[in-house]
Amino acid sequence: MTRHQRTASAQPAKGLRVFRTIATWHARASERHALAAMGHRELRDIGLSPGEALAEANKPFWAA
Repeated sequence: MTRHQRTASAQPAKGLRVFRTIATWHARASERHALAAMGHRELRDIGLSPGEALAEANKPFWAA
């Protein structure tokens, strides 16, 4: 395998990792936005206190 072939085959894998990372960040941001919009009853239904929900909603999208 030549150097060019190794580089060419690595590009799709790298692109896929970048795509998955961006998709994960988008999902986290969306979920945290939805969490921030929930009321006390909804939070209680999913087992979170308002403080826990606020702490999670305030995390940056890149933080797990």
